[in-house]
Amino acid sequence: MARISDVAEGLTILSKYDDDGDLCGVRAEHDEILAGVPALGALEEADIARLDELGWTWDSVEECWRRFT
Repeated sequence: MARISDVAEGLTILSKYDDDGDLCGVRAEHDEILAGVPALGALEEADIARLDELGWTWDSVEECWRRFT
């Protein structure tokens, strides 16, 4: 089960890379939250590592970050 703080921190990290301030790619489906921006290569290594610790993973097929709830 996801902790609210882990989901929130992950979205906060991803929002640092969203230039226009509109994470329009965020959606929820079934038992997961998906954030379509930014792409894996756009993030700093430390942020990628922290997202991993928080349970977020990059899905190269859907091209989004995902977090199971």
